[in-house]
Amino acid sequence: MLDAMWCMQSGRTPISWLCRQNVYDLHPTDAELAELNQTAGAMIIFDMKDKVEQERLLSHLIAAGLDINAPHALSPVKWTALHSAVIGSPWDVALLLNHGARTDIKDGKGLTPLDLALQLQGRAPIPERAEAIKLLQAAQAAR
Repeated sequence: MLDAMWCMQSGRTPISWLCRQNVYDLHPTDAELAELNQTAGAMIIFDMKDKVEQERLLSHLIAAGLDINAPHALSPVKWTALHSAVIGSPWDVALLLNHGARTDIKDGKGLTPLDLALQLQGRAPIPERAEAIKLLQAAQAAR
């Protein structure tokens, strides 16, 4: 299953197309899910360029048992996928929030994804992160 997901992102059009046709027929094994959940597996979608496939794969993995809120247990910072998303695009933040990512989980330094985003924005402001901050604030207010 994990090899098929990599295959989808290979950039080789015929191979990627073939993989997309078959990856949703595959279901991660218990061992693959355990590995994904130990390494904040929802981050696997971040490198995908196709937003529709990104959403589709995340939904597929969650239905199979992916814990969208699992921290990366092998990393000293213990970031969840949502922590990692604040570095990237607001699309990733919104996608994770729409699929149940929690805003209150703290990383290894005691920071929530919003705390981290505010800290990073204070150091190096960028419009994309400002948008992600608004999404996180709205999600927290809705809780």
